[in-house]
Amino acid sequence: MMSGQGGGSGMMGGQYGGGLSSFLGGMFGNSGGPYDDAMKAYQQWMNKAQGVQNPYLQAGNNAIGPYQQWLQRMQDPTKFMNDTMGQYQESHGLNFSSSKVCVPPIILDQQQA
Repeated sequence: MMSGQGGGSGMMGGQYGGGLSSFLGGMFGNSGGPYDDAMKAYQQWMNKAQGVQNPYLQAGNNAIGPYQQWLQRMQDPTKFMNDTMGQYQESHGLNFSSSKVCVPPIILDQQQA
């Protein structure tokens, strides 16, 4: 659960929520009840929103480690490229099609000119 600066819960809970209703209640006599009720409703919606956002928060937190590992590998781009391309192998299809490539005679004539 999220904690406000005043130690309360939610985005506006605790010190801010109670302070707002006390302040407005003090300005308008003993009318703090509606503000307290509004804060309770607001807090319920914030708790629901937090529940909806938690999977995305967890996914982001879980991605930090692999991202930092990737950044570490990027410190030496040459090593990264050598490691990546060191695993490269030409496919059989590429070898087959390369052996069958034929250049039309017109192109050869233009290159010799």
